[in-house]
Amino acid sequence: MLNWKTSLLGAALCLVTAAPTFAQTVGNVNLVKVWAYGRDSGNANWADLYQSDPVLMAQALRTPIGGAMHVRFTDDTDLRLGSEAEIVVDRFVFNPSTGVGALQAEIGKGVLRFITGRMRKDGVRIGTPAAVIGVRGTDFIVQVAGDGTTTVQVIEGEVTITPRGGGETASIPAGQTARSEERR
Repeated sequence: MLNWKTSLLGAALCLVTAAPTFAQTVGNVNLVKVWAYGRDSGNANWADLYQSDPVLMAQALRTPIGGAMHVRFTDDTDLRLGSEAEIVVDRFVFNPSTGVGALQAEIGKGVLRFITGRMRKDGVRIGTPAAVIGVRGTDFIVQVAGDGTTTVQVIEGEVTITPRGGGETASIPAGQTARSEERR
């Protein structure tokens, strides 16, 4: 038989587990050209995004043909999506007093430019269908073709690129370009 303490504890646990979760804001939209869209985790519908709108963790971002969107993360990283680009910000945490954090994102397709901010670079990983990219104080462009082929052009700093499914990690310095094809 249950006593009143057990019943109250059970009711409190139900309230805690039923509480809504709120998505963490990880940055803001700084520019929209033509149009931009966002889709929250677990939602099938794309919603319009406008300048100054928040960007949330686990949110998918997309631009149409001829569109562009610039996002500024809370660590001052700039993400610039070109025409027909799609990315999901899987994880973003940042401690401004130490610079420690993690940014993990998956690019589905399109051209994107990353200009890293104040976060220590060892916590940044960008995935594509063909590769995983690590950064070293960097400004770089990633292009993901429809077949998953990934091209990385380093403007400043250095990136590492590791093929998905195995293979050697290569360091790509400024002024160089690397390409990785999806393994099937």
